[in-house]
Amino acid sequence: MVQDKIFGTNGLVNNYHSLRERYVSELNCVESVLWKKMRLKVIETIDSPIYAAILSNAGRSLEIVDKAHELIMCEALKVLYYDLFQETNSVDYQSLSKKYAGYVRCSLDAINFRKLSAMESELSRFWDIERKLSEKLERNEDIWSSDIDGFTLKKSSDVFAYFFLLNVDSFVPGNIKQVLYARQLERDMNDDLSDLLEDHDAKMPNPFLLRLASKGFYDVNGKYSQDDLKSLVDSTDARKIQQNIVDIEVLKSDSVLKRYPSYSWIKFCSA
Repeated sequence: MVQDKIFGTNGLVNNYHSLRERYVSELNCVESVLWKKMRLKVIETIDSPIYAAILSNAGRSLEIVDKAHELIMCEALKVLYYDLFQETNSVDYQSLSKKYAGYVRCSLDAINFRKLSAMESELSRFWDIERKLSEKLERNEDIWSSDIDGFTLKKSSDVFAYFFLLNVDSFVPGNIKQVLYARQLERDMNDDLSDLLEDHDAKMPNPFLLRLASKGFYDVNGKYSQDDLKSLVDSTDARKIQQNIVDIEVLKSDSVLKRYPSYSWIKFCSA
């Protein structure tokens, strides 16, 4: 049982922040710039400490908590390096992705590894969708709203793999993954809004830019500043549509938390 009766919501939230601060501070003990940069990126993009806090707040030992966090960290690093390989075609990134894939494989028994592999096979469709949308952008082809909806929802679905790994040596109610998914969708939406110029320069399919392109308000080869792109987003319904997608998943999350109120502290954990 989550220890809300002992610590209260504030105590559980504070425990999350303490874990997060510890995982970040431990990075300062490492000399490798890339190692530190990528691990910090995992902490910031998927908020890996929230998974550790779920186990810690359920009374699991620090050893189990740290083991689960490292396993999720390795899975996320595998994904991040593979994403970089897809973008740059660098064999160095491909090699690093395979290295972390090996760490994850060695940490799982055969049954759990097969389950994870099947899940990853489905999740890998994201890169196919991303590539096709990128090609449509460059060729100035029609992009349908339903394609952008699917891309948005798929973008945050790696949460399901992290949740699976969280439960390898523990038990967290399966519906809690919806809470984490809705939370990640919101984080990703905010990141997409912050990365408008970066994604434009890299010709990456940012959901907001895709919305603009589908209405003819954006030229993939045009010259923009971050403020220019943000103004375009704010002057159209792009932000509202993306927010509506998130809000639907948040409503599902709220419904789950009504059934499992001892996990409601997750909603108050903002990194």
